[in-house]
Amino acid sequence: MLVTDLAGGSQICDSLLSDGRAFLLATVNRTDVQLERIAKQQHGLVAWRDLKRLGITRHQIHRRVRTGQWVRELPGVWRMSWAEPTWIQRVWCASLWAGPLACISHRTAAQLWDLDGVKLDKVEMSGETHQRNHSGWLLFHRTAPIPKQMQRTRKGVAVTSPARTLVDLAGVCNDDVVEQAMEHAFRWRIASVNEVHHVLRKIPTERKAGTRRVARLLERGVFSPEIHSELERQALRMFRRLGLPEPMCNYEVVADDFVLGFVDFAWPKAKVIVEAEGFQFHSGREAWESDIDRYNAMTLRGWKVLRLTYGDLHDPTSAFGKALKKAVLL
Repeated sequence: MLVTDLAGGSQICDSLLSDGRAFLLATVNRTDVQLERIAKQQHGLVAWRDLKRLGITRHQIHRRVRTGQWVRELPGVWRMSWAEPTWIQRVWCASLWAGPLACISHRTAAQLWDLDGVKLDKVEMSGETHQRNHSGWLLFHRTAPIPKQMQRTRKGVAVTSPARTLVDLAGVCNDDVVEQAMEHAFRWRIASVNEVHHVLRKIPTERKAGTRRVARLLERGVFSPEIHSELERQALRMFRRLGLPEPMCNYEVVADDFVLGFVDFAWPKAKVIVEAEGFQFHSGREAWESDIDRYNAMTLRGWKVLRLTYGDLHDPTSAFGKALKKAVLL
């Protein structure tokens, strides 16, 4: 009888152990499924806050790293081994690492906003963090907390607003890059001159690198509504490099009380005209013939008409620049 009871007790213990293992296995599988779901939403990444919520211990984390299931990217952020490293994954990684007190900023923010002319392999962030960065691909700018009105969400991560991004860019890029980014932002109406001025008022000039540069660019008028294309904007920069007087933009040419048409740039005293020939703005035989008639009429009335292309802007011989300078300063 005792042997029977012992055998029965042994069977009960085995059954309980089996049920316990099954429960533990089901719990582990359920947790892994939840982790996979989170990782897929975050480009293959999981963060410490995700793991704490699911009850994952440090021992379990170390085991997954040791067996190659996870790869530690930054303190508190791990990449699943099945996730191939990408640029946007690094952006997410930096955001998860820094937490809510920081934003993607500078050139990385410009890339997220698809602004022209800005490229950087590193990921840039701004704000506050108590963490130390040991990664060569992450560049962190320690700043005061970024106001909520200067924050946006782009591709799932916190990023500086387009206007704040333009001001930040001025601290790390040259005039040409900043002007091109500004032109793009204003042209596509993701930022405005007024919004940039608002950011400048919130960031004291003496405390923020780049604010003086942005203010100077806005004062120079390169974002005047009379300038319609990036080619025209680059042309204006070239005229300044040549030391020429400021031209009249979108100038109306009138002779004998007859309007001959509008031109991109003009120096009325020297009677010199420059037309920026962007291919996207001139098409069709009728438009081409109309331009020729207009230029001929201006030439007959004493105007010198020069036509500028993208090639002229990057001409190493500066043939166009020499000809223009001679005509304007003669």
